[in-house]
Amino acid sequence: MAETTIYLVRHGETEYNKQERIQGQGVDAELNDYGKEQSDALAGYFQDVELDHIFSSTMIRAKQTAEIIAERKKMSVEPSPELVEMNYGTMEGNSKTEVKGTIEKLHKNWDDGMVTLAPDQGESPVEVYRRANKKVMRLLEKHKGESLLFVLHGRLLRILLSVWLELGLKRMSEFEQDNAAISLLFWDDTSFEAEFLNYQGHLNSTSHQS
Repeated sequence: MAETTIYLVRHGETEYNKQERIQGQGVDAELNDYGKEQSDALAGYFQDVELDHIFSSTMIRAKQTAEIIAERKKMSVEPSPELVEMNYGTMEGNSKTEVKGTIEKLHKNWDDGMVTLAPDQGESPVEVYRRANKKVMRLLEKHKGESLLFVLHGRLLRILLSVWLELGLKRMSEFEQDNAAISLLFWDDTSFEAEFLNYQGHLNSTSHQS
């Protein structure tokens, strides 16, 4: 059985990312100009990469990123609601500074293994993993041996990678996931193997300076 190739991409930058505001599910922001530039760089990276399918979250920032890649490849994007970002509940729309104490406590609890704990009116890491992993596994079963691109979200990617690479959800914060970064994994029907994580070399020629 041939391995399935899985590219994971975090969407390009939005103004909420730039301002360090929490988006989650409740803020469906578009890419900003730099996010579009990042997505063009992603399209350049994938131009000569064999892809059979492009999947994305149904959220605008992920779909826009995926569509820019897909246009260059003359492919279509298959969005899935199960692949949206974590629901951060009442924190969404706030700057990280405004909810600093709340989010630091939440992250500490997750790091301590309390991964069934959800933000107020939001989702827990376990809940996010279950809904997204179930969808991905159905797609992997359907497209065995193919090359698949998923354009997703930062926290969701940390959650999936931490379990898939067998570190556990309590260690999800160890996985850096920058805007428009690429990770490459292989799936052999029993386990995932990472070739590289959070690659950003394609962004070297973009004009933005943080």
